[in-house]
Amino acid sequence: MGHVTIEYMIMLPILILQIFLFPLTANWLMNIWVDSRRTLALQDVAGHLGSTIQQLYFSLNHETISNGKATY
Repeated sequence: MGHVTIEYMIMLPILILQIFLFPLTANWLMNIWVDSRRTLALQDVAGHLGSTIQQLYFSLNHETISNGKATY
């Protein structure tokens, strides 16, 4: 019976450590994943916005567009 008690004394701290370590590790990995997804979304939006501004500039900077005054 002595061997079972020694095994429990060895395994119990490891199990307690896993109870705290697993949620912390999962939270850390999810934060990394969310940050990378957010960065990709922002890069995608910035690319679309830059393309839209470039198309607008090229359209208004064309020779066939005369200078004028725009009012709202």
